[in-house]
Amino acid sequence: MRPQLLESVLDPDRLQRKLASIKEERGGEKYAQVPPEQRLPHDHFDELSEDIRREQDDPHRVTKATSSPTAGVPAPPPVVYMSRRPKVSQFMSVVTHCFEEELDAPALGKLSHLAGLDDLWRDVERWTEDLRSRFRAFGPCDIRFLEPKLAQVLAGFLGRHAFSTDPPEVRLAERAKVFVVGDWATALPQACNVAARIREQLLQVPAGIECHVIHLGDTYYSGLEDECRRRFLDQWPVPSGSRACSWTLAGNHDMYSGGHGYFDVLLADPRFAAQAHCSYFALVNDHWQILGLDSSYKDPDNPDLQEPQGQWLSERVSDAGARKTMLLTHHQPYSAYETVNPQLAQTVSHALAGNKLEAWLWGHEHRCTVYRRDVSPLAHYTALIGHGGVPSLRSEQSGPEGESEVDPSKVDWEFLDCYEVGDDRWGLGGFAVLTFTGPTLEIQYFDEYGKERRNGEPFAYRAETASLSAATAAPDERPVRKADVLP
Repeated sequence: MRPQLLESVLDPDRLQRKLASIKEERGGEKYAQVPPEQRLPHDHFDELSEDIRREQDDPHRVTKATSSPTAGVPAPPPVVYMSRRPKVSQFMSVVTHCFEEELDAPALGKLSHLAGLDDLWRDVERWTEDLRSRFRAFGPCDIRFLEPKLAQVLAGFLGRHAFSTDPPEVRLAERAKVFVVGDWATALPQACNVAARIREQLLQVPAGIECHVIHLGDTYYSGLEDECRRRFLDQWPVPSGSRACSWTLAGNHDMYSGGHGYFDVLLADPRFAAQAHCSYFALVNDHWQILGLDSSYKDPDNPDLQEPQGQWLSERVSDAGARKTMLLTHHQPYSAYETVNPQLAQTVSHALAGNKLEAWLWGHEHRCTVYRRDVSPLAHYTALIGHGGVPSLRSEQSGPEGESEVDPSKVDWEFLDCYEVGDDRWGLGGFAVLTFTGPTLEIQYFDEYGKERRNGEPFAYRAETASLSAATAAPDERPVRKADVLP
């Protein structure tokens, strides 16, 4: 089982203890050595502590397991904390580098158990040396590093990366497969399983069919450059030199550090060259246009389209002719599970000027849901694909999160298969595969074990059958649900 390196910072209680120690260190000699221009506002950590306190008992932001991980099962950390508060995510990004509670000084001399880290870092020797450096003076565990680094991240958030207004238009083949995955970049077992299944399917695609892999956004916790490398690029299912073309949208977490990692690391990788360093794009053939939009840049937690995307969308739709339009965004236009800011849907509606999209796919919520085709006035087909890399308990997937504008009965299908760890049921991760054949589009959904979605009651893998080899061999007599066909 892969090391759970994220668990040290996913627990709000541990973060509160870390904050208490930081506030104590701020009165010491070390803090006096921090230049004034690299210090945070005096009340920064008090406000941060209050933000964490508001979320630490929120079951929709904090997932707490009741059972310990079982050997052989790709279980998530005991606590999964994915805050939607920029300040908290920034803090989590920085203190991820500090593992005092998991790796104390004596443990650094016994590094044989780190051999498995090649799944997360390609260069174990570099990682080992980097780990040693974390505990030296001015390392990430030192107030003289941590406070300036947080100040730097905050400055990046306030001084966002420049927004590109030159979106590429790339020709989409008449026969193509497009893999779509959302909220994926955690490097946790679920994300690694999903990436492996996409990679396997890419190898099976016949040579005459074009391939694209699209991420709907979110590199956790706040899209720092280092996170973009370790949790995204090092795990991305498209290897260098592959014939598959890669694309990624900006999620709210990508923008929590100002988008610098997203623009300067992710989009600078040669595998994303077709995206031309722009956070919105078009894939076009004679029958379809897939439009990826940036709903996060303008305000990561109040989604809308940064100008001139609205005008660009309007022109693309009005000039589409016989082409059908599919929209991709990180944020959702509506939800059966939580309250949604209506601004994004309003901006898109204005740009459509009475026209209707053929489909709109999004992430942000860590679920997989296909809505009924009579739900949206903006699109015939709408689906949430946000279960790529963030673990969630089955109980959290099966009902609304309070107020929502869409009646849950409007859900046509929801992916609820899971695996059991003790008394817990963790939802499986997954992705969607879009198969374009001329004017026809088929959409099928796969889980992290590579199985197509099924009809019938949700399936729960027991602990002894939840490993990849056992799960793929486990009998499942439910019939495969046919792919959704558009138009």
